[in-house]
Amino acid sequence: MILASLEQSLLLYPLVLGIYVSYQILKTTDLTAEGSFVLGAAIYARLLILCDNHVLALLLAIMGGALCGLSVALMQRKGRMNALVSSIIMLFMLYSVNLQIMGRPNINLLGYDLLSAVESSLGSYAKLLILGILGIFLTVTLGLLLKTRLGLTLRAFGYQPLLLKKYDKNPETYRLIGLMLSNSLASFCGVLTAQFSGYADIHMGFGMALVGIGAVVIGHHLLLHVRQSKEFNPFLEIMACFAGIYLYFLISHLLLSFNIDPVNLRLCLGIILIICLRSPHLLKGARHA
Repeated sequence: MILASLEQSLLLYPLVLGIYVSYQILKTTDLTAEGSFVLGAAIYARLLILCDNHVLALLLAIMGGALCGLSVALMQRKGRMNALVSSIIMLFMLYSVNLQIMGRPNINLLGYDLLSAVESSLGSYAKLLILGILGIFLTVTLGLLLKTRLGLTLRAFGYQPLLLKKYDKNPETYRLIGLMLSNSLASFCGVLTAQFSGYADIHMGFGMALVGIGAVVIGHHLLLHVRQSKEFNPFLEIMACFAGIYLYFLISHLLLSFNIDPVNLRLCLGIILIICLRSPHLLKGARHA
């Protein structure tokens, strides 16, 4: 259960980081990540079938996600369209785009996976090892990025976009950069999922955005109880996101071990998320009482 939860968490970690960038850094609810996740898997799988070039397929899949982020940013430009509404419209359109790219609802990648050779040399823990290395790389890279001037400006956009104009910076540029980064990470996660599961499916992204948001919310509330200083620490925030997705899958496995009907699993997890979201308000009310 522990190792299975860890593997699932590491597999979806790039998606959670992408949602962390949009939800926590940019302070915008972007559901496009769900469509970008499938887009990444679709482009990767389709190109593997056509040209059997893993590197090219990976790069174009990530570029596809970045293009989704660019499109959503242009839709939201200067507040012309609500962030949530624009992401829902984009998600709606991406279903058709993904289906057109794939040509059919499902692409089997049997014979195109890279894991068989790796598992033969590294053993049964090959997946966990590869995902762990990727997870560390993404944590360090994003953490360092958020410590730069660009990272600081992205955070400033999240708190007060109009403030950037006083420093002669265009808020729309940083909205665009943030959403492109977020959706690129989501697409990369789709590539990983397609490679590790051995197929790409048009419905594989169902509910993924909410799972990611749930993980970020759980991690953020854990951090509120653990963190002693209010000073922004990107590495601590990123690790909290990982703790959130790990707890999400651990709770899922625990509920299933108690013979909870899988049909009711998301209902139970949704209730847990509501409790997490409401807990600060409940605690605040209790203190004032």
